[in-house]
Amino acid sequence: MRPMKLTLSAFGPYVGTTVLDMDKLGESGLYLITGDTGAGKTTLFDAITYALYGEASGDNREASMLRSKYADADTPTQVELVFEYRGKVFTVRRNPEYERQSKRGVTKTKEVTAAIVDIMGIDRDQFSRIAMIAQGDFLKLLLAPTEERKEIFRRIFRTELYQKLQDRLKAESGDLATRCERLKSGIDQHIAGVACGEDDVLHIELDKAKEGALPLGDVMALLARLIEQDEEQEAAKADALRTVEQQLAEISALLGRAAEVEKTRAALAAAQAELAVRQLQETERRAALEGERARQPERERLDAAITTAKNRLPQYDELDAAQARLAQKQELFKGQQATLAAHKENAERAKARQASLKQELEELKDCEAQLERIEGRKNDAEKRKTQLAALSSAAESCAKIEQSWAAAREAYRAAAAAAEETQSDYSRKNKAFLDEQAGILAQHLRDGAPCPVCGSAEHPCPAQKSEHAPTEAELERAKLTSERAQAKATEASAAAGELLGQLTAQKSEIEKQCAELLGGCAYEEAREKIRLALKEATDAVVQLKALLAAAAARCERKRAAENELVPLEAEIVALESAAAELGIASALLGGELAGMAAAAQKLASEMEFASRALAEKHIAQTETARAALQAAHDGAQAAYTEAKSVADAVAGRVHALTEQLRSADEINADAEREKQAALRSQKQALNGTLTALAARLAGNRAARDRIARQSGDLAALEETWTWVKALSNTANGNLSGKEKIMLETYIQMTYFDRITARANTRFMIMSGGQYELKRRVEADNNRSQSGLELDVVDHYNGTERSVKSLSGGESFQASLALALGLSDEIQSYAGGVRLDTMFVDEGFGSLDEEALRQAMAALAGLAEGSRLVGIISHVAELKEKIDRQIVVTKEKSGGSRVQIVV
Repeated sequence: MRPMKLTLSAFGPYVGTTVLDMDKLGESGLYLITGDTGAGKTTLFDAITYALYGEASGDNREASMLRSKYADADTPTQVELVFEYRGKVFTVRRNPEYERQSKRGVTKTKEVTAAIVDIMGIDRDQFSRIAMIAQGDFLKLLLAPTEERKEIFRRIFRTELYQKLQDRLKAESGDLATRCERLKSGIDQHIAGVACGEDDVLHIELDKAKEGALPLGDVMALLARLIEQDEEQEAAKADALRTVEQQLAEISALLGRAAEVEKTRAALAAAQAELAVRQLQETERRAALEGERARQPERERLDAAITTAKNRLPQYDELDAAQARLAQKQELFKGQQATLAAHKENAERAKARQASLKQELEELKDCEAQLERIEGRKNDAEKRKTQLAALSSAAESCAKIEQSWAAAREAYRAAAAAAEETQSDYSRKNKAFLDEQAGILAQHLRDGAPCPVCGSAEHPCPAQKSEHAPTEAELERAKLTSERAQAKATEASAAAGELLGQLTAQKSEIEKQCAELLGGCAYEEAREKIRLALKEATDAVVQLKALLAAAAARCERKRAAENELVPLEAEIVALESAAAELGIASALLGGELAGMAAAAQKLASEMEFASRALAEKHIAQTETARAALQAAHDGAQAAYTEAKSVADAVAGRVHALTEQLRSADEINADAEREKQAALRSQKQALNGTLTALAARLAGNRAARDRIARQSGDLAALEETWTWVKALSNTANGNLSGKEKIMLETYIQMTYFDRITARANTRFMIMSGGQYELKRRVEADNNRSQSGLELDVVDHYNGTERSVKSLSGGESFQASLALALGLSDEIQSYAGGVRLDTMFVDEGFGSLDEEALRQAMAALAGLAEGSRLVGIISHVAELKEKIDRQIVVTKEKSGGSRVQIVV
């Protein structure tokens, strides 16, 4: 990543809009960022980091703190960065949060940051450590003990996975130990729950087992003996219980027979009392039956009245027929009147509809002409819509061609750059090859043989061939690679040129059609104007289609009204004629109805009841009264018969109970109850003993089974714990007598070794070959964690000591070398990511002139190729040694300004 242009607005000390054209610094070499203390030199790196990742470079800076305190309230805080990465140019713009007036808009901070990480392959923390070498931060890394370095490397190389494995193994080991102790405690609890009789001689042995004085095998043997003797005692008590229960059953049978005799006596007394009641009921119901028999004459009178009324029923049929004929004629007359009224009403309704249709036809008389006009307008609008749609498609096609041309142009630029690079490589190798011809010829010189150039047979000082001189085959391959790259560049140029021709032609055609359809516009405005015109045309077509449908509906309505009017007029004539005929027929039927009503009235006056139905109703009422009298008689007869039968049955039961008591045995119930009470007490005692034995047996058997099972589980669990504990101690660096190196630290040691190896390539240069960093192999003691301690080897006196013994300038050199080594390792860890720009912040003031020269030499080597290295410092010597500079100056009015000096 190489910054090309940085634009700041109200950011940090930069009040207004500050544009920094970093392209002027070139693509490689050293440049200096200098200026007053606190002017905002490091803020430039903050701005670049914020533009890329939405966060400043330092952990102690928040986005809200980046707002310039000198800026006006209306000036927005904004950072824009244009940068190049792998031959492509990107632009990113950010606005930090701060108190400002709310404006509408959409921010996609997370999406932008994700896109930057996807493009560059590294996140903000990795970028800050690769691109910014802050002397104070890396001095901490240089002097940090193992625990602090672990935290630093954990964040950089994400080794938390190994730490989690260590913690998991440690937790698993602790859990297994707890489970073993829990099983042991469980076995002890089960032994404590074993019981035996208080007078049992085994009680002494059981106490020893509960105190832990017996081996587990002896405990199991003791349990077996206790269970065996309790089982024998349980069997003996069960036999005794069965004997007692048999004796209780015999006594219960005797007491049962005694109870039956008592029940029989009680039943006899109850039956004798009931007999007196039943005999009284029999007497009462006999008297009620005699009373019902005395009402026989009344039942006979009702029978005669029913017979007389039924004989007169046919006379009512003639009356009903006359009334039915009268009702039929009345219904016919009523129907004629209703039909006459309906004909008149329908005629009036038809006349109103006729008037409405005539008025509607008058309003619709010009609908066909209106339909034809709208149809024409719709066809014109659809034609314009079709033309605009075709023009829109052409504009979209042109935009795609423009995108293809831009891609082809970028492809050409990349191919041209590759061709230029391969041509440069070939030229360099060709020059080196020619420069080395003397050395190549000297390889074949032999003493006494003439030189092919000067002819001398003596060769006192032959030329030496450089180790890096290219061979002729390498030169040929470089030439072939250059020619192929040139051919690819030519092909890419032709492809881009062809697409440009297509793009130009299509743009011209689009502008021509825009002139015809839209009155003319520039190509850049065409797509938007076409879109708006196409939307207007589409809306117009929709509106005209709606109007056309409405006009067609009016024409259809006119035809329907015309078709309805003719039959409606005929219907009016028919309805008026039918009404006149019905009026005459209705008048004749009214006279006939009057005669029929008088005849029916005369016939009705001669009858007892007005109709056959009333006569039949009277007959039914009389029959009901006759049936009630008969039912009362029959009920009295049934009640008497039932009362007599019940009284006879109770008398029989009294006789049977009396005979049963005469044959019953005499039993002394009180003596039998005393025997029963004694046996029950004996049974209760036996049950209590059996219950206690059963509970003790159940507890002892359960304890035996659980102890046997848990002792097996304990053996298996202790075996697992043994190897898990050993694995946990190894991973967590807790092996007795060995160095305290955790698994995560061991992994970090690998990274640390690579970092120190990379750092030493520069530290040796900066220290003039005197110093070399070295990871300490052995710890100071075996009681604390180790593995990441750092020493320095002094090659001048052959000593090895702690890095804390270095002087201030030497510490700066060591921390700078360590920071550069860490930067290289992070780039390698991130998948070979290479940043074309780095920043080194301060620390040069502690160096003497020679150390400063050596540090500059190391940084110059770092800037070789296509990498820019910016040094943030106010050391005067650096201003003299570095020509390209970014100068930051404080303004008296507040804020800072910046300029590039090249």
